Amino acid sequence: MPERDAITPLVPREMIVAPFFAALKQSRERDIVVDGKRWVIGLDHPTKRRASPALDMRHGRACFALLSFRDRLRNEREIFFSMNEFCRRYASSQGGRYASDILNVLFDLQETWVAREVDGGKVEYFQILGDIKIHQKTARRRDALKMLSMQQEMWLDRVTLSPEFFGLLKRWEELARICLHVLTAIRSPKAQAIYTYIPSRAVHHSRSEPFSINLATILEQIGAPVPTAKSKRKQIFTQNRNSILSQLDGAEIIDGILRVEMIETRDGADAKLVFWVEKHDASESLATPKKSRMLEAWTKGGRSRRSFQERLKKAAPLASHHREILERAGVKLAATETFFEMAQALLGPRFDRILSEAKGDALEGNRGDNPTGRLIYRVLHEFEHG
Repeated sequence: MPERDAITPLVPREMIVAPFFAALKQSRERDIVVDGKRWVIGLDHPTKRRASPALDMRHGRACFALLSFRDRLRNEREIFFSMNEFCRRYASSQGGRYASDILNVLFDLQETWVAREVDGGKVEYFQILGDIKIHQKTARRRDALKMLSMQQEMWLDRVTLSPEFFGLLKRWEELARICLHVLTAIRSPKAQAIYTYIPSRAVHHSRSEPFSINLATILEQIGAPVPTAKSKRKQIFTQNRNSILSQLDGAEIIDGILRVEMIETRDGADAKLVFWVEKHDASESLATPKKSRMLEAWTKGGRSRRSFQERLKKAAPLASHHREILERAGVKLAATETFFEMAQALLGPRFDRILSEAKGDALEGNRGDNPTGRLIYRVLHEFEHG
């Protein structure tokens, strides 16, 4: 996958609706509340062998990068990748000496313990990673001279998710996506921490009715020190040309574009950030040319061009479970996502039936040589004959 391509891994919903990963390194455990249930991140290691501080954004980026390599069609606990590939997704780095630091972060994901309340008042304890196995193999180079140097490439063989964390990923209806390529482009760890969870709160807010949060509150939530002076709190978000505000405002998210401004609170005791999301404009992104296979099939089925355009006004980004089914079916969404957004708006409930058929093909190992083309054919056929 090219480095500039969008990378949007599926992650547990709990990690993007609450400040799961702190902005800065932590020296002790952190408590957060997710959907009314308490989570404790960074419990002491059960063997008392080492301290287990709470996870921060280094671990968050590593966790999301790791999940981007999952083969979701196989849906197994094991994940395979080289350190070079991982470093590119984690920090646009080629690895080298930096790889050892990243490897330490991965071992933190194996050794840091998390507790969460589950139904019935019980508490579940787990780590994110289970087993990590490393081996070396000769680096893959086209240059024969470099091959002679016998450079070694580090591979993480059989990196395994813990059973408990894997259980979170099996709850299809509670998974969500995050734009990993955007997260890693944000330089400030504080801005990264805010980017991971604020969009879930701002997504249904507009500029006229934004989501707001005081500076002191948001700093506390991301595990950062809270200065007593309001001017110092404001400075954290506005200092430098590439300020936290400038890194967040205009950042792409799954549902559109994140917007943020800083304003004073009514009592003047603090300032606050106001967030909202600019949704993708369906009328622009789904504009239909006069010559369109989709429109042609639609009108062949006895429908009007006007009905075609009217239904497209209700087009919206694909839901996470629709994206998941399409990817499991082997569909290449990078080039066809707009097509399937249009198909969803035009077909309504029939779209789910077509996706169910594609999912069945994938589960039976019958995706064909060109699953993307097959599904597009099904959609067009439905327009003409459905």
